[in-house]
Amino acid sequence: MRAKDFAGVVRDFTPDEIMTRDVKLKLGPRLPGVGLAQWTSSARRANLFKHEHEYEGRELGTDVLFSVDAQLAYLAVELRTGYPGVHAVVSAPGVTLVDASDIVYRFEIPGSILSGGKKLPRDDPKVQAVFKQRRVHGVKALAEYQG
Repeated sequence: MRAKDFAGVVRDFTPDEIMTRDVKLKLGPRLPGVGLAQWTSSARRANLFKHEHEYEGRELGTDVLFSVDAQLAYLAVELRTGYPGVHAVVSAPGVTLVDASDIVYRFEIPGSILSGGKKLPRDDPKVQAVFKQRRVHGVKALAEYQG
């Protein structure tokens, strides 16, 4: 809930300010990422807040920010319906940590792997650096989970 505003000042935002972030009006956090998966595009952010949580049976609105279960449920639906290729990779029997980490190239697509708005080739050093960083985080998370 703490982030920089459009003036670059770090401050606390209300859940409503996060949900109704508006670039044109410069309202809410400066950067769009929200939730566990840091949903950034306006459509994906809006759908997160509109997603009907299966356990609650209702749209959670801003309450989704406080529910890990609801965010994971939304991510699962989003992968199945909007990213079937990525879903197939991460849900395949025997999926490796490397396979799962490297979906960043097909799902998140951070700016660091773009040039002129297009994805750099997988073998580009910038892309490989992102893969390496993600794999390190994955190894740490897996070790914590297994521990």
